[in-house]
Amino acid sequence: MSGLVDMLKELDSVKIIDNTNNWQDAVEECFKPLLKKEYINKEYIQKVIDSGKELNFYYLIGKHLAMPHAKRRIWGF
Repeated sequence: MSGLVDMLKELDSVKIIDNTNNWQDAVEECFKPLLKKEYINKEYIQKVIDSGKELNFYYLIGKHLAMPHAKRRIWGF
């Protein structure tokens, strides 16, 4: 697993978060590289957080591993 983590850390659009106060902060932190490149906007991040609350964290794909996302039509651009 550490090889995969090391590889992902090299990608500039992937964020590895070791510690956070809550899952909402983790979502906001992990989207910072995409927000900086203007691939997404703040509205998209809020929709992901809202979807997580509404749909019981459907983007969890393993223990301590998530791939937060929302439908493209809500991106806002």
